Amino acid sequence: MGSRTETLEENPSYKYQWARQVARDKLVDDFENVTRKLETLQPPGITPDLPLPDNLTGLVSDVLPIKKLTGQPPKPPGKFKVGIVGAGCAGLFTAMILDHINENIPELNIEYDILEAACDKRLGGRLYTYKFSGNEKDYYDVGAMRFPKISIMERTFQLFDFLDIKTTNNRLIPYYFKDELNVCPTYFNDVHTIGTPKDGNVYKMNEGLAEDDQIPQELLKQPPGEVLNKAIQRYRDQVKDHLDAAKDGKHPIANGSEGKDDWIPLRKQIT
Repeated sequence: MGSRTETLEENPSYKYQWARQVARDKLVDDFENVTRKLETLQPPGITPDLPLPDNLTGLVSDVLPIKKLTGQPPKPPGKFKVGIVGAGCAGLFTAMILDHINENIPELNIEYDILEAACDKRLGGRLYTYKFSGNEKDYYDVGAMRFPKISIMERTFQLFDFLDIKTTNNRLIPYYFKDELNVCPTYFNDVHTIGTPKDGNVYKMNEGLAEDDQIPQELLKQPPGEVLNKAIQRYRDQVKDHLDAAKDGKHPIANGSEGKDDWIPLRKQIT
């Protein structure tokens, strides 16, 4: 597939850039796999002397048969109905937007149905809080437990304001990423502790392991996040330096197959 270069969005996160490249690599790999399969199978509609498409658009137009679309007759002009798949946050937000449009532009009168497998038993999709009991703090956030206040989350916080979900009324509680006071509770291997234990093997991590396979005591006495960050810091620095250079205009960030070179140091460590 052909590649191109682009100008990065303003201050994109490294996580965002990594996810974007992974998605593009997957598209490239899928296209190459389909092309190889077509070369061997030669399905109906593709003759040996017909050149294979060199991009995804060509693949779809050449391989998929052209069929006449059938279905219900069109609605009168200006009238249509929307189907929303799933009553998760995105589905409910879409419905709220349509309600807002209908209130402000009543002549549109957009109808919609929300299709949810759980019916009305549970809404929210991935956003789910499991309550163990009726006690105030006896719960577990299964999904979407934190909302960082960053640029790409701006619309989320606008929704919070609209729904009166704020820190001032305790509906949006603070989320602490670091245990700076060393008071975080931990429960692991049936052992409950507060803060980082002074005894390195309090969780019995080395129990039953040969001496050569045991985790060193000095590592067990450190927070897991600190150990991980030290192990991968030099790779993070390599990627950061490379992406910072692109942001400063010293070199472009390539897409497609050419973009793989930007992530070689990190890829070697995770594959």
